[in-house]
Amino acid sequence: MNKNTNNFRRQGERGSALLIVLGFLSFMIISAVAFAIYMRIERQASSNYRHASSARHLLNSALYRAMDEIDSELRADIMPLIGNSNSSDKNNRKFPTWPGRVRTSAVVNSLDNGGNARVLSLDALSYIPGILLNDVRYYSVMPYKYDPGIENYTQGHEYLGAKWRPFSRPLLNMEGQNAAGSAVVGRYAYVCVNISDMLNVNTCRAVVRDATENQISIGHLFKNDADRLAFEVRRALDKGYTTLHDFYSCMFEMNKPAIFNSPWHDYLDTSLDWKPFNDATKHVLVTDGIVKAEPVTNPNPYNILTAPPIAAADLINLQPPVEVSFQDAAFGTALNNALNGNIGSSSGFSSILPTLLCDYIDVDNVPSALNMPSVELAPMISQISVPPTAAFIASRQQTPAPAPPATPVTIYTLDLTSLGNSFVDVELMWPFKYTSYRTTTDNYVIEVKAYLKVDKSVAENMSDDFATPPLKGNGYIAELTGSVPAPNFWSRNISNPNDAFAVVNVPLTANFNAANNGPGTPGGTPNLDLCDSDGTTYNGFAMGSPFTLSLVLGYVRIKNDSNGKYVDNVPTMLPFPGYSGITEWQEYTACEKLFFQTGPSLPLATTMAVGPVNQIPAPVATLRYAWTCLETADPRFNWKTHNWIQSNVAAADGALNQSTLDVLDPSIPANDGRDGDIFMSVSNVGRLQSPGELGAILRPFNYQVSGNPVDFRTHNDVRFCQDYNAMFRTIRLYDQGDPTDLINCRHDDIYNNFIAANADGSLTGARVNPLSDISMVLGAAVERIPLDFWISNEITTAVQADNTPSASLLSANYSTLMAGNDWRNFTNGWSLCLNNVSKVTDINTTYSSHLKDEYGSHEYFGWYSGLNPNMVFQTAGASPFDATSVAPSLPLSLTAPLHEVDREMLYAFTLDSFSDRQQLFLYIISAEATAASFGDETSSLAGGKAVALVWRDPYPVGFDAGSVVLPAKMYPDNSRISPWEQDYLGVDDDGNEYYDKDTHSLNREQGYHEQKILFFKYLDN
Repeated sequence: MNKNTNNFRRQGERGSALLIVLGFLSFMIISAVAFAIYMRIERQASSNYRHASSARHLLNSALYRAMDEIDSELRADIMPLIGNSNSSDKNNRKFPTWPGRVRTSAVVNSLDNGGNARVLSLDALSYIPGILLNDVRYYSVMPYKYDPGIENYTQGHEYLGAKWRPFSRPLLNMEGQNAAGSAVVGRYAYVCVNISDMLNVNTCRAVVRDATENQISIGHLFKNDADRLAFEVRRALDKGYTTLHDFYSCMFEMNKPAIFNSPWHDYLDTSLDWKPFNDATKHVLVTDGIVKAEPVTNPNPYNILTAPPIAAADLINLQPPVEVSFQDAAFGTALNNALNGNIGSSSGFSSILPTLLCDYIDVDNVPSALNMPSVELAPMISQISVPPTAAFIASRQQTPAPAPPATPVTIYTLDLTSLGNSFVDVELMWPFKYTSYRTTTDNYVIEVKAYLKVDKSVAENMSDDFATPPLKGNGYIAELTGSVPAPNFWSRNISNPNDAFAVVNVPLTANFNAANNGPGTPGGTPNLDLCDSDGTTYNGFAMGSPFTLSLVLGYVRIKNDSNGKYVDNVPTMLPFPGYSGITEWQEYTACEKLFFQTGPSLPLATTMAVGPVNQIPAPVATLRYAWTCLETADPRFNWKTHNWIQSNVAAADGALNQSTLDVLDPSIPANDGRDGDIFMSVSNVGRLQSPGELGAILRPFNYQVSGNPVDFRTHNDVRFCQDYNAMFRTIRLYDQGDPTDLINCRHDDIYNNFIAANADGSLTGARVNPLSDISMVLGAAVERIPLDFWISNEITTAVQADNTPSASLLSANYSTLMAGNDWRNFTNGWSLCLNNVSKVTDINTTYSSHLKDEYGSHEYFGWYSGLNPNMVFQTAGASPFDATSVAPSLPLSLTAPLHEVDREMLYAFTLDSFSDRQQLFLYIISAEATAASFGDETSSLAGGKAVALVWRDPYPVGFDAGSVVLPAKMYPDNSRISPWEQDYLGVDDDGNEYYDKDTHSLNREQGYHEQKILFFKYLDN
């Protein structure tokens, strides 16, 4: 029994082992399956990560591939650009002429071009300026089938939108094609948008030009000054915008602070008042960029920003103790080169030009030297006149001793009592416009000192005949002094030349007792005995001899009452009064004089005609001045006696001198090519900002203090002035005078010898591409331009604190001051001339041709109009312009004058707003890691999108504009076929559409073009 029981138990135990084994096996199977699934998931995740990482790296590669392909196309066959007219290529331009400004990745030699690549996404669209959005969408997704809008369409020309391009290794002969048997690792597609002429919102101000940079303005995008100011404040808080999307979002938030929603979703919604950018056509902005100076014929132009021409010590001294000179001799060399052939002498370079430049840019209103022309912001003396009567001969009875019956003696005396109420009229000139906008307003005082001198030899004096100290023994019988405040020019509305003149009456006090040690004290007798009826003479006079009187001007000065420094001194030979310890007497004896001389008296006799006491004297007994008025044509040259001439008419208050009118008279052949008016401009910002500012400096001339003595009896024609040829002539930025006179008319070559750039060659501030086809972009170059350099840069400390201009500066621009529609007419006419220039010249195709070469030409821009300051663009519409393309409103006649200083400022500022080296491309890129699939299909493993902003220099590195020499060979052995081998709709130079097969062959020997990635961002799919 026991035996059977044990057997039964053994039989039951056999089943449990099986269960254990089966259970273990099940667990192992489940674990293996779970592990396999887990490992598959991990492998898939790793693979996805690897593919995503590859796709991200492919995005980087795609950008560089796209950049190279764009560069390859733009550099294809540049022979026509250097004068080879045998090529028929129509696409050789410094700037692309892509339809809609768009290039895509489609090429006909790719097997994968059959399918569109959806590169654009909603996020990507927010990086595109709104004005280009529709074009970018259209040309990025072109239809596969026939498009009736494309002329001469034939089979095989359908690959126009963004298409996939393969990534393979290696490329076959750098042709963009796959090498045989090479593996395709991915694909890429892109849309490239040419935004070269967009406005950089981070550099363009919305109100007026910045205190430190010459910048264009985006003020035209705003409705009013309040919106403009709000933008400036907001931008200062935002610290700049990285992307256009960022800018739009910030602007949207500014107007809707409680709600965040992408403005890109709403900006086309007309129901929203999304100010100030509620008009899609106003979206002409980018948020980053690089601009460099155009290549110049001079391989080493002088950089006025990195090497200031004037030493800081000279700029901060009101009157430098030594002669001002250029801090860098290279500046003088560059200026001499710029003026070569257009001046008669360069003798002024060593002293006068540095002084003029110092005064132009220093921060004070005190000339550095008074013995040379001035460009300082201060009133200047332009005319001096005196009453016609100097004295008359009177008589008195005197009974000689002993007492009667002796006969009384009649003593004839020179009665000078009229000197007790004498005066000098001093005419001041203030050749600066719109001074009411300036905040620095110094007060000035006019000081006069003169001497009355008797000449007993009846000599006709010359300007150098008063070289003796003003002592009694030298014939000086009276000293006359006077001082009065100068008129306040700051508050005047100076809009025409007459407003710049004012006559001031300066009463004089006479001192008659001149002792041997100098002028005496007041209180002497105002009479000088001559002779008597007995034939006795007095005081050295001789019977039978006439005499004359001369009123000699010791000086007529203008003193800055705020600092005691003199700003004008007539006449003078020293840089300023008291220079090097020289006394007033010493300067008086060495300096040639301005003077007024009477005609000769009747010969002294025992019986003489006399003037009745207390009555108007009889003419025969009166000594009257032979001339009563002296004037200078240009008050900048008034320091030199030889530049004053006799005038027959004393100036009326607020009237131009006749000599000034004579200098400006275009009927005088010698006047051809002069500046059109008297106005000047001063910077006073401490440094040069623009090469165009040199146009405010006087042209060099033969600078010398002394010259041939002047006889004012005959010195009565303005052309007798020693510096006549220099008066009202400044360094020329544009042609002036007879266009056929290539010597006296042509503009000086300033912009080929000077630049204003950062050390890396980039330009400060914003620049506009002169070839833009967007009118608002071109208009921005002159929009909100200030009145002149001085006003444009006057920013107070309070203003600098919050980066917003003062209220007065908001209106200190031509757009608000020009009458009626003059400003809008001017900007329209200017844009029309610019467009015509781009059509009839090679500035858009030829590397050696630039806007700056044509902008100063009378042939294309009628800046200079002689004595008609109301006329602008008078050559527009004439040859070589196409008359059918020119508005009938040109030439344009303004209702208010546009003076020479206005034209120079407008020219300098607008030209400084341009550069053709602003070449920006916005790339929107898509890339995928791929694997082969069934048939010819391609399977996408992972992908991504990115957006990038790239700057490209249109000029090859090492390009020499002077000789049009191309750089050395960079790729001497590689022939590269353009990957653009593509058919596309283009526009030729005449604006006609054509359908061109872009099959360029390029030998890459022309050097490379610098490119920089300014912004790169991965986008979510």
